[in-house]
Amino acid sequence: NDKIWGLPVDERNAAIYERNRDLPLDEVLGNEQKAYEAFLHEAQKLDDVDMNDASRYAGMPADWIPVEVVSSNTNEHYEEHIDELRVWASKADKS
Repeated sequence: NDKIWGLPVDERNAAIYERNRDLPLDEVLGNEQKAYEAFLHEAQKLDDVDMNDASRYAGMPADWIPVEVVSSNTNEHYEEHIDELRVWASKADKS
């Protein structure tokens, strides 16, 4: 129902950023914690077949591997942005 998910990645990221840029840090961190806990709860229900068989998910392209999709949107995504976050945090500490 959220139209941003049909956008190319860079446009989607820009839209998400604009939507959330003025939120207080405590709210952002709280939202992140809730999302992580919900993800972890659901991920623990998955087995090897769930993580390797795209046909288990409506609309997922057959050539995608679910575990790779999860990884690219979690640990790989965090690694992609960690340096930017460290720079931002160091600037925030100085102000």
